[in-house]
Amino acid sequence: MNTIHRWLDWLHREPRMAGLLLVVLLGFGLLSLFAVARRSLRHQPAFAASRGTRPAVHASRSEEVPGSAAETMAETARRQLRVRARLMRRRLRERNFLRDNLLFLSRFVSAPKQVGSIAPSSRSLGRAMAAELPSRFDICVELGGGTGSLTRVMLAAGVPRDRLIVVERDPRLGAHLRNRFPGVKVVVGDAQELTTLLQHQGIERVDAVISSLPLRSLPRTVGDRILAESFRVLAEGGAYVQFTYGLIPPVPAATADTLGIEGESRAKVWNNLPPATVWRYRRKGSA
Repeated sequence: MNTIHRWLDWLHREPRMAGLLLVVLLGFGLLSLFAVARRSLRHQPAFAASRGTRPAVHASRSEEVPGSAAETMAETARRQLRVRARLMRRRLRERNFLRDNLLFLSRFVSAPKQVGSIAPSSRSLGRAMAAELPSRFDICVELGGGTGSLTRVMLAAGVPRDRLIVVERDPRLGAHLRNRFPGVKVVVGDAQELTTLLQHQGIERVDAVISSLPLRSLPRTVGDRILAESFRVLAEGGAYVQFTYGLIPPVPAATADTLGIEGESRAKVWNNLPPATVWRYRRKGSA
């Protein structure tokens, strides 16, 4: 009931954002229907063909089949297995896409300002952020793991599971991340207490912090505290990578001056909802 009250209050205070959410929900529904229809048209024939195919010769009669015919049947069987494997992988990706988006939307409805977005980050955004990681590092921290869209891309980019620590405030999302990425250290806690959270893991310094947190939509004091904590644990020369949906830098100029850091716009990602800009911050004077 409290969630419903918060949601109604948010609709009253943010009518434009509510309208955007409605458009996204409608688009998401249409895309889901399109994906189901496309799968039915493209995948069903392949499955029907594979179900209708039967080996022409049983093992006990293999001696009666010429060598070339036996090789042809073996290649046909391998091809059918490859088709089935591709279709199963595709269906699994579609199922994960629907599950992740629905979970993300449910958390957005529960706490819109903390989540800060109506859809998970795209793969293109994840790749653009992963490209800003140092070429060599021991420990990387991800702030705001969400449903794992950025975590997945970082692992695919070659970040070792035992060198990645994901900090997620929402316990439900934290449990989701643990189940989805075994071997990755998932810490449920507030990024404002990053130093303490890492100390509990036996870590004093990290080489990179990559953030999906909505700094601009958070209260100014909260965002400044998260940044201060991030640079407190960052080693000399370490990088802080942050994306933003706005046209202005994600870190206010006054905050950057106070912390002694400087930022650079690194990439514009149009293939994301909404389009995003990737920024990289370092201490002033560092290479």
